[in-house]
Amino acid sequence: MKRLVLAVLATLLVLPGSVQADENKNLVKQLKKGLIHHDTDDFGIALHGRIQLWGGWTDEDALLSNGDLMEEPGFRLRRARLKVDGHFLRDYTYALELEFFDAEKLGGTLSKAWVDYSPCHYFGIHFGADKFLLMKSDMISSAFLPHLDRPMGTIMMSPANTLGLVLYSEPWEDHLKISAGLFNGLRRNSSSLHDGYDGVGISLGNQFDGLAVAGRIDFEPLAPVGEGLADTCGCKKLRLGLGVGGHMSGGDRPVIGGGNLALSAVSGYLHVKAAGFHLFGEYTRESVTPNPQPTTPDSGNEVDSQRHVANVSLGYVFVPNTLGLAVRGEFIDPQMNVDDHLDEWAVAATLNYYIVRDYLKAQVEYLHRQSLNGNDPANDAVMGGVLVNF
Repeated sequence: MKRLVLAVLATLLVLPGSVQADENKNLVKQLKKGLIHHDTDDFGIALHGRIQLWGGWTDEDALLSNGDLMEEPGFRLRRARLKVDGHFLRDYTYALELEFFDAEKLGGTLSKAWVDYSPCHYFGIHFGADKFLLMKSDMISSAFLPHLDRPMGTIMMSPANTLGLVLYSEPWEDHLKISAGLFNGLRRNSSSLHDGYDGVGISLGNQFDGLAVAGRIDFEPLAPVGEGLADTCGCKKLRLGLGVGGHMSGGDRPVIGGGNLALSAVSGYLHVKAAGFHLFGEYTRESVTPNPQPTTPDSGNEVDSQRHVANVSLGYVFVPNTLGLAVRGEFIDPQMNVDDHLDEWAVAATLNYYIVRDYLKAQVEYLHRQSLNGNDPANDAVMGGVLVNF
């Protein structure tokens, strides 16, 4: 069965009629702007979308609640989104993005809804629902990954969408960005650590969970790294990105206190791209303390704990804008003072076929997970995916 699935998925790499992105520069420019767009000095609007489909084989112990991509051999629609964005006048930009299914979160189908005011690169205000400031591997769009999805540790540790107000500045334009924000409080999913955070701060507002403060610094001293993780263009110029982020939320703290947990986390990353190679690494550590006076209906089952995760992705694009390979390693320790079967490492090897760069690509991935302390589940997976991004 596994060999049959591998053969079927491998046919994604020989799809007829494919063309290199270098031969479709006009198409790439069009897709960046949006499939439908209108732009004047005073007003701009564009329609974007994303479809990501998966199919393949998983071993018998695979569970979504354990971070696996699928539970049974078959197919999965991972993302189906529409987005409208644009600008008012010169300094105001906006975006509204909807997911056509709830993705097992409590935030509804809303993915993004924000307004941004930036009169100059020294100062900007970003207000609405968007990416949280903690982890770079969460802030990079899922459309520009050389793997089927984000690292399991990223989904576990970083809230997917948050509602708040962010002030930011680029003292060195296109090279140094400093951000600080105040958000509605965070609430972890009570059923599984791998499910990460619930989106209650968007749909319900600041109902029970207090507030969260977060900030980050991103530094790209050479040239802008770009929006993608991989170096699909094979550009010779060396690009380097590094940064740190952190947040505090909930507990019995003054002003921001609330919820059933006091949460704090720090994260740091390094990103290098040159001549088709990419290296990306990120480490995140989180502290959790139960609130002695919880304000949420469900106090949860968390205890005092420290958890940390790390991921490293290394890849090379053999044929610029056409064919590449990426390997990612992960380490996950959900409770640092306890050695148990939840401590694990994982390796994902992904073959990428860039039909039109990151706007139309096919991927085949093998994922292996291994517990550090025995009780290994049989949850390896061989999967393929197609992503359309416009």
